[in-house]
Amino acid sequence: MKTLYHEYAHSQLHGLKSAFKDRPRAYQETQAEAVAYVAMQNIGVDTSNYSLGYVATWAKDTAVIHSALSEIQQVSNKVIELSDGLTK
Repeated sequence: MKTLYHEYAHSQLHGLKSAFKDRPRAYQETQAEAVAYVAMQNIGVDTSNYSLGYVATWAKDTAVIHSALSEIQQVSNKVIELSDGLTK
């Protein structure tokens, strides 16, 4: 499920028509895994053992994560809405 959220985030943030498709890979991986982490937390599953290390590996430059936060929040909100709708 976490991988599904991760890949969905890639499709939303880095798809062919996305404004962020040309971001560096570290930026993209940071965003996708952060969205997956937030989405999993929303359904009560803690993936911090994997997700936090994954994000730390790609976001060695703290500027990467700070730059990506707004986009992470936007896609996380969309994923949470979708998940909540499916589980009701």
